[in-house]
This record gives sequence, structure tokens and C-alpha cells, in this order.
Amino acid sequence: DLHSFPTRRSSDLWQNKNEEGVDFWFKPLCDGAWALCLLNRSNAPVSIDIDWNDIAFFDEVSQRDFNSATQLYTIRNLWTKKMEGKTRKVKKVTLPAEDVMLYHLTPM
Repeated sequence: DLHSFPTRRSSDLWQNKNEEGVDFWFKPLCDGAWALCLLNRSNAPVSIDIDWNDIAFFDEVSQRDFNSATQLYTIRNLWTKKMEGKTRKVKKVTLPAEDVMLYHLTPM
């Protein structure tokens, strides 16, 4: 449950849309962790490759940056409750139509 992870502010969200039409929503959590929600707004399944090294930003509200080129994270799927690797490797994800995937990224 994402609400069990304390945050600095409930409004601290960062969003980016990729070329396949998938929204990436990041939310800073305590202890350097991040929540990531992938949102497929289309009415068809979408397969994407997440190259973590291509994702870097600074969140002005929380005064934190996300940059997996300088900080390695473990990836935990919050739906399946399973660890799914680290941000060192490109992650392949298939999102069903009009669906989401939710991850907890913990710094190592």
C-alpha cells in the first residue's frame, strides 16, 4: 500500500509522457525512495523499455533529484509485492490498456 509510505508532501509529483503515450508519475518518499506509477491512457496494451539512465530530473518542491546514473535503486512491484531488479538494467514492461503499474524505488 503506497499510503503506508510517508511523504514530505502529498502534492510532490513529477510527470513525464513518453512517445508510446505512457505517463510516468514519480512521487518522492522518505529516506530517498520514490514511488513510480506508469499509466497507459490508451485503449490498447503498450510495451515499453524503461532505460533508467534516460530519466533524470530535479523536483523543486521536495528539493530532490532522481538520477539513476548516479544512484542505484531496487525496484519493487507494489501490486505483486515482488522485487523486480535494479535500475542498472533496462526494464521491459507491458501495460494493459487503460491500466497502471506501481513501483517502489529504494536507494541502495
